[in-house]
Amino acid sequence: MAVYLGYFFVGTSISDGDWITLICVFGMIFLFVFCSQAQYFNPIFLLLGYKFYGVTKENGVKIFVISKRRIQETEGLQFLDLRRINDFTFIDKGC
Repeated sequence: MAVYLGYFFVGTSISDGDWITLICVFGMIFLFVFCSQAQYFNPIFLLLGYKFYGVTKENGVKIFVISKRRIQETEGLQFLDLRRINDFTFIDKGC
């Protein structure tokens, strides 16, 4: 929520001539959030071809994986080189 409030406060400080810039920036942010369908996102990941997946582990723990692989089925799926971003978000470096 804090991320989106930051954009709101920036938007309230825009002068009259900068509305086009504001609309372009908010449009790009909306596009990135819409394409990632994720809470945790970095626009660079989208540009580099990463995809975002919500994965439930065997023990029921849900994690968020960012990977270049296209995952269509989970049977036999293994991640051999995951790097931790935070407690529940990982990036797959073994592409």
